[in-house]
Amino acid sequence: MVTTKLSYSHTIGIASFEGRGFMNPIDVKFKNDLLFVLSRSNASNKNNRISAVSIDSDHKFEFANWGEEEGKSILPTSIAFDNNNLIYLSDEHLNRISVFNIDGDFIRSWGTYGTDQGEINRPSGIIFDKD
Repeated sequence: MVTTKLSYSHTIGIASFEGRGFMNPIDVKFKNDLLFVLSRSNASNKNNRISAVSIDSDHKFEFANWGEEEGKSILPTSIAFDNNNLIYLSDEHLNRISVFNIDGDFIRSWGTYGTDQGEINRPSGIIFDKD
């Protein structure tokens, strides 16, 4: 058995619906010295978002907030980066994959509900291989 001893360093974020806070975080990715945290709210507060924070917990920006329009989310499930530093967000309610640049600017989306080829049925995650 291999064991590694870890030492506590510090906590990133606080329990809050704004700024550097996270409520109901469901996915985390680290890219370009920023931590991207996907938070999914309950239906009452509509506080979905992807927050970008530094390792020192400085809030940089947020995007993909609650809504049905392009660049928004209702039930986000996962985030992933491709080799071009684009961020992909899956949403199981909207049956949609949204794409953002590294600064959180919306680029495009795709997805139509269904079970046929090319359709999406409640995507629960997204991941890329190294290629």
